Amino acid sequence: MRTKKTAADKYAPKKALDLGKELYEWSGTFVAAFVAVVLILSFAAGIFTVKQSSMEPTLREGETMLVSRLFYKPKSGDIVVFSKMGNYPGRESEYSDPATGRERPLVKRVIAVGGDTVRIDYSANSIYVNEVKLDEDYLPDSLVMRGRGESEYNVSPGCVFVLGDNRNNSQDSRSDWIGEIDTRYILGRLVLRIFPLNKLGIVD
Repeated sequence: MRTKKTAADKYAPKKALDLGKELYEWSGTFVAAFVAVVLILSFAAGIFTVKQSSMEPTLREGETMLVSRLFYKPKSGDIVVFSKMGNYPGRESEYSDPATGRERPLVKRVIAVGGDTVRIDYSANSIYVNEVKLDEDYLPDSLVMRGRGESEYNVSPGCVFVLGDNRNNSQDSRSDWIGEIDTRYILGRLVLRIFPLNKLGIVD
């Protein structure tokens, strides 16, 4: 005895086939999007984990940051990650991670760019760029820089003058053996704190 097919039986296989095809197409789109994101992050951004205390209280050791490096032009106030080895040939052993042998980049804040003059007045606890006093609202009010008198620096073209926010515990452009940083060795600007999650947000 022949069983009569219902309308549901007639269209069910086709619907299943259409659903499978749609899922296949969506999976291809997802993979393509994932690959695109990976490529964009590889060329335009990077991940950096803070392994020093020179930027406290702005940045803490162990925090993870997103670094933007696409079409970046340094400006005063930016927090940047830069290579040390390129700036200080012959001191590679001092700037390598003993566990991996790889370079440990530094993170500092840009205070001035090429052509600027920086004057640090320790007695007034103030920094001037081209004789304009910096309004450093990112620093704690209690910070008093250690030092005597004044120091003046002329920033060379193609370089930047950087300082750590933890001014009394930072090796930066004030040091003769670090000095100004060639912009070719800047790896990018910190734009976003991504870990810990309770501090997720823009870095400034």
